[in-house]
Amino acid sequence: GKLGKAKSAAGSAEGGSVDEVLQVLREVENEAEHEIKSEIAWCTNALREINRGFLNETQAGELLRALLKRVRRTEERGMCLLEQLDSVKPPTEQSSSSSRADADRIRAERKALVEKINQILRSNDHLQEDLRAHAHFPSSPNKK
Repeated sequence: GKLGKAKSAAGSAEGGSVDEVLQVLREVENEAEHEIKSEIAWCTNALREINRGFLNETQAGELLRALLKRVRRTEERGMCLLEQLDSVKPPTEQSSSSSRADADRIRAERKALVEKINQILRSNDHLQEDLRAHAHFPSSPNKK
């Protein structure tokens, strides 16, 4: 999917042009901001619906297990994005002042994006904790 496309772009952006590197950063940010955040929001809303009490115990348990799987996949996607950012390097051009400024800009944007993804992952962790507490199974989702 989109992650694979961004990964291949990251590979070509390693030491690539400033524009290529910035494009990779935008793709990573887009996936974090839109896809991962919306997945967390969807799971949070589903948990809210479970808490309203309209499902029987079996249905609620099945939905909670499914939500835990989704939240774990979301965590994996976020970790992949962090790994991808780790591989993005500023261009290795001659040491002109403009290329140094570009490299500093890329480093700053990459750092800000890492912080943003970590914040998103923290909210995902909180959701996972809420799901586990609600489901009464600390780490074994097969328990009923």
